[in-house]
Amino acid sequence: MALNFDWIQRSFLGGSEPLFVLLILASLLFARKESWKTASLLASLATVVRPIGIPLLLALGVVLLARQQYKMLAASMAVSIVIGCLYVLPLWVYFGDPLATYHGYHGDWNSRSPLGFPFRALWMGAVAPQRP
Repeated sequence: MALNFDWIQRSFLGGSEPLFVLLILASLLFARKESWKTASLLASLATVVRPIGIPLLLALGVVLLARQQYKMLAASMAVSIVIGCLYVLPLWVYFGDPLATYHGYHGDWNSRSPLGFPFRALWMGAVAPQRP
């Protein structure tokens, strides 16, 4: 990490990671208190910040399904769907593409997916022959 100039620059300039972690941890806290609608709202907002928040939404749904709390599952899904629609609607209106942020990832690096192996990008940046 210390050899990659881009990583150092992003670390000092900040990003969305603190907000994402705050929303994820707050969602888990409310899930522990069994306030499922609030937990699902916070997990949905975390997913808006970073797409990797989707597994938390799925985990909340699996827990509610395992507990056979179908009404709460439906309410939590409704909250998540509303947040998802509110996120996608402006992208669809302005860019004509509801997944504009996802498709925008393709210009950042040469992989086809925004998800990949952990630390692979750091390793490839460290061993790359061209330095910034």
